[in-house]
Amino acid sequence: MKEEPLFHTKCVLCGSSSLKNIFGDSHFISKCSKCSFVFSRKIASPEVLQEFYDRYPFSDIYFELTKSRYISALEQFESYRSTNKILEIGCGEGYFLDESRKNNWKTYGTEISTSLLKNATKKNHTMFKSLDEIPESEHGQFDIIVSLEVIEHLPNPHYYIEKFEKLLRKDGGLYMTTPNFNSLARHILGANWNNIVFPEHLCYFTKKTMKKLLTKYNFQEKYTKTEGISPSRFAYTFLKWRHKDKTTKFKYDYNERDRNLSAQIDKKSLLSLIKKATNRFLNTTNSGETLKVFYVKK
Repeated sequence: MKEEPLFHTKCVLCGSSSLKNIFGDSHFISKCSKCSFVFSRKIASPEVLQEFYDRYPFSDIYFELTKSRYISALEQFESYRSTNKILEIGCGEGYFLDESRKNNWKTYGTEISTSLLKNATKKNHTMFKSLDEIPESEHGQFDIIVSLEVIEHLPNPHYYIEKFEKLLRKDGGLYMTTPNFNSLARHILGANWNNIVFPEHLCYFTKKTMKKLLTKYNFQEKYTKTEGISPSRFAYTFLKWRHKDKTTKFKYDYNERDRNLSAQIDKKSLLSLIKKATNRFLNTTNSGETLKVFYVKK
């Protein structure tokens, strides 16, 4: 017998019971009237999440654009070296940890997917299934914690940020990226924004709600940016609508298309300047596709 879904009755961020379904009463996305946090009112059980992530696709392609972004991030972290330990949450295929090791970091990671966990372990990164498995001897030992497009997947962000605070040393850095709920694409596409998907994405952050969460746990903001716009996501939404009544499964890798487009733009000096100007505008208006934050433990 299929179990009936459970739903949150209070805000995941502030605990208020003043919630509204912003895409209609039948939709699972709610917004807190008190703190403005947006989250999935529908609850994903641990069993549902484990089953979902055990089926998560594995990618053996390491894109040059991704590599350059990892290298750029690691350059920012150099001034925070002390214990030389870096921890990635939800490390996936382990490419960021691979790059970190090349830069002489002691690499640690967590990963819920059984197959991806085994893969990263084979690469000799120190791996854990969950944060609870990290021994107390490692508390206060990490220079940097990295969470790349992960926090939106987490059912209880308070639990994880509290753990991050315990694991980081004083003045250690926390770098996170996540889809920006205030993005231009989300405002245009509404409930059709492709980041709205259950049970993959459970929490949706803005600059304001991210700051509210992190400052509660002794973190101080160094910078917050919103960058990027995804033409392929708009195309994906339109094409998905066109194919919705067809029996053939519609496939469209918008991430790969955006990577290819960005790589082509970066090769053209004029287009590269336009891209930088666009990102400045998106950051000023807090409407970029991706929210990037760097906070330091006080």
